[in-house]
Amino acid sequence: MLERAHASQGRRSHPVPSTLQVGDTFGTCFGPLSRNRMVGKRLGSGESLEDILGSTDEVAEGVATSRAIAQLLEQRVRGYRRDLKFPILLGVAAILDGKLTPRQGLEKLMQYPLRVEDFDAPKRPTDPLLLADKPRKVSKPLGLGQ
Repeated sequence: MLERAHASQGRRSHPVPSTLQVGDTFGTCFGPLSRNRMVGKRLGSGESLEDILGSTDEVAEGVATSRAIAQLLEQRVRGYRRDLKFPILLGVAAILDGKLTPRQGLEKLMQYPLRVEDFDAPKRPTDPLLLADKPRKVSKPLGLGQ
């Protein structure tokens, strides 16, 4: 997901996540002291985001960050199916904005079609999922013997 977000901004991303990125992600997702995890668990138990944020002096950076990235993608990623490229991020932002309940977000995520992710494929700045509102015309493939 970070690779796609970077590509949508015209930035070159690193193909292999650093140890720091992986460690930070694991700590955020699974650490018992993670403020982002605490917000997610409390949202999942039915509390409102307003009540959760009002009951703590600590900052869960993921709340503002996910909303900001979702807004940036809305502005900059031209494509009619951004949700297929960024389903988790946009789902989290929709939950935080009160557009979906956590259960609805999970159900929506589980309804997306399965697809193969090819992270080794070269990234092209002309990726039609990032740039086009409509599929481009594809030239006819060369036949055998041509």
